[in-house]
Amino acid sequence: MRCPKVAFCHNFLFSCASLIVVFVVAGCAATGSVVVSKQPSVSLSTFRCLEVAVTSDYSGSEELTTLVEGLVIGKLRKKNLFEEVISGRSISKEKVDLQLKVSFADIKRVSGESRAWLGALAGRASLVTYVELINASSKELLASANIEGKSSGGSVFAGTTHQAAGKLADTIVDFVCKNI
Repeated sequence: MRCPKVAFCHNFLFSCASLIVVFVVAGCAATGSVVVSKQPSVSLSTFRCLEVAVTSDYSGSEELTTLVEGLVIGKLRKKNLFEEVISGRSISKEKVDLQLKVSFADIKRVSGESRAWLGALAGRASLVTYVELINASSKELLASANIEGKSSGGSVFAGTTHQAAGKLADTIVDFVCKNI
């Protein structure tokens, strides 16, 4: 028969270890949110060529802006909502009749290394943007919103800035689709 104190210590340590594993491996889902500032008064289905331009004033964010721009363009092309979807970095812009401008308002990065070392303690990556849909010929603001993408949290396997960028791109594309 085991000593009650030893059994208690064993159970306590096993419970603590289990909680740590759950805390480090389990996490909450990636999320996206939209706060609409201006709803479009015209259907976006009348436009044929969309230009996507992602910008940031944050130092060291060039790779992130390129990533988000590429994800948004790829997802919009798959939806076949416009005849063409081009990058704001593109040279030929004569066919553009609608502009999607995305500018970063806040960036909270979480790298894969910090996620692996700190697990849930690394927090959630978060990307906050201000998005505008603009009629390219008249320069009229058609729609605008604050859109955020957050990574999952508390997981060793996810929860990085890259995942937040994917969720941000999904949420931006959903915003455009809802206004077609």
